[in-house]
Amino acid sequence: MLRALAVGLLLLATPAVAEPTVLRFSLVAPDGTAWAKEFKAFAWDVERGTRGEVTIKLYFSGVAGDDFESLGRLQRGQLEGVASASMLCEHLAPSMRALRLLGVFNSREESDYVRGKLNGLFDEEFQHAGFVNLGFSSLGAARMFSRVPVRTFADVKRVRTWVWDIDRLGRLYAEALGMTAVPMPITQVRAALDEGRLDAVMAVPTAALAYQWFTRLKYYTDVRTAFLTGCLVMESRTLERLPAPSQEVVRAAAKRLAGRLDVLGKEMDETLLVMFRKQGMQEVAVPESVRLELFEAYRGIRERLGEQLVPSALVKRVIALLTVYRAGSRP
Repeated sequence: MLRALAVGLLLLATPAVAEPTVLRFSLVAPDGTAWAKEFKAFAWDVERGTRGEVTIKLYFSGVAGDDFESLGRLQRGQLEGVASASMLCEHLAPSMRALRLLGVFNSREESDYVRGKLNGLFDEEFQHAGFVNLGFSSLGAARMFSRVPVRTFADVKRVRTWVWDIDRLGRLYAEALGMTAVPMPITQVRAALDEGRLDAVMAVPTAALAYQWFTRLKYYTDVRTAFLTGCLVMESRTLERLPAPSQEVVRAAAKRLAGRLDVLGKEMDETLLVMFRKQGMQEVAVPESVRLELFEAYRGIRERLGEQLVPSALVKRVIALLTVYRAGSRP
């Protein structure tokens, strides 16, 4: 009796082990890809840094839905974070659309420079929407991958080209250019290529690999179009509910993740194009006259659509920043 009482008292005196806080993050990237590897490293980084008090559960391949479906889940408390490849980023911080102005940026470095100068503006917009952006990552320049060679402006208009159905900006551009755009979810693209319902996709090389589109397409056109920027977001109140030390661990781990994704993108862009060529894909060289025609069309769209794309004052600010960058004077 006394022994049983002593055991009971001991159990009462032993503090209960707190259950870890689980943060659920959604991303459309498939598992098994280089992107997935880096997000798993992020999850391990957080768990190790908080000594198991915070863990990350990752939902790959869009199983939690696209960016906006994931946003709905987040707002219903079914997710804590979303990794977005531009779409949700631009929804929460509309000024980020300036980073996808077609025919404005010549390189990833230019896009990154402007992003750095406008970070304060973007952060204000995320905050106003009730979110915190844990880190940007440059996904690189989109190119056209196609079944048939795309060499002229007429070719660009003629081929049936995938446009992500949630990409409002991309659909505006496609419509204004007179493209034969086929909007659909990103998860349906591979089947559409297999069934012959698509002729081309506009994508960064890492996406062409991750979703195995490159195995279904024979050409890529050497014209860089939009430069994509991803973000990793949480609701501000969700992050703030964590103990302050855990918040710092999550922020620091996300910052390291963003840095690794930037490096990954830079390393893989050209490497993947070389790999695609070795596997039979052909590069389509585009005459400078065609390139200039296309970029002039982009400029016309910016002028014609005006505020529907990006506020004119912000466009002027971007152009001014690029002028400074190209002159070599970078404060």
